[in-house]
Amino acid sequence: MRSKTTLITTLITIVFAVTVIVGIGVITAKRNVAPRLRYTTYATVKDGRIIEDENDNRPIAFNPIGEKCLIDIIVTGPDELISDIEVCTDTASSQPLLSFDCSRIVMTSQELDVNNRSILVLTSVRLNEEMDVKDGDYEVTYEVVLHAMNTSSIGNGLVLIVTLCIVAFVVFLGITLNRNAVSNKEYDERQLRMRGIAALNAMVTAACILMGFGMVDIIVDNFPFSVYQVTMVTAMVSVTVFAIIADVNDAYFGIKNKRKIFIILTAIIAATQLFSGLVNGVLSTREDIFSNMSVVSFVTGICFLSICIEMIIKGIVEKREALKEAEDEESET
Repeated sequence: MRSKTTLITTLITIVFAVTVIVGIGVITAKRNVAPRLRYTTYATVKDGRIIEDENDNRPIAFNPIGEKCLIDIIVTGPDELISDIEVCTDTASSQPLLSFDCSRIVMTSQELDVNNRSILVLTSVRLNEEMDVKDGDYEVTYEVVLHAMNTSSIGNGLVLIVTLCIVAFVVFLGITLNRNAVSNKEYDERQLRMRGIAALNAMVTAACILMGFGMVDIIVDNFPFSVYQVTMVTAMVSVTVFAIIADVNDAYFGIKNKRKIFIILTAIIAATQLFSGLVNGVLSTREDIFSNMSVVSFVTGICFLSICIEMIIKGIVEKREALKEAEDEESET
């Protein structure tokens, strides 16, 4: 009866998890990618020349989306300013894929061969020489939309590989956890009960974090977190809660006599993740503190550091208890 229950529980977990993961992977691979970016550049004109250009001809980069694509470009600006626009790939080619100038325009390019390369859009502004431009502040708004004619084979391959790896991990995790959870050789009833309490607290923690993210998203206009950050932060914190509660209550989740190895591994991961978060967030000039890498790395580092500290304290306490028991036995004899 126990083995049948384990089998049913494992199958339910694997079927639901794998179905959702495969669905996400298929939808991601099949969807028609249409990256969109809208931004405004500001220019200050004084004495018949531009003295300050906020954009300063910095390229806007798009990730590869396929072999061929169409590009929608919408420019909204005053007649006094002319925008020079170039679209090229990340190669050293001297010829841009698309080049034109305008004050305002709504256009769709012809089919462009981009060959799974990154796409760069360069914009700069200059004065309209045919007009008498008055001193003042001007602004030009650009909107760029990329339409993939065929999805990226490289991107789809990565999605497939990642999906298969996650599915394999879910199957392994489902079988291992459910097999160990009902094994009388590994855990007694008290440990099983404490594992259940740890799992319940982890689930409640995850629910509270997700509700917190949702409330912040409703309250603020510019939600600073991406979906990747929300999911990874929620997963890491809830897993950390489960691991710490389970270990504190001796409901081991696989540590057993390998505590030193786990302490070393968690310490290494914590150090590398905190360093990665520091480099990608605080020290990097290209990313801000809320970038995907910096936020997830910081949270992951803090979570593994917390687990490492708990395991060290737990190990010290267990050694003291074992030493005290040995002294008591010696005194009795």
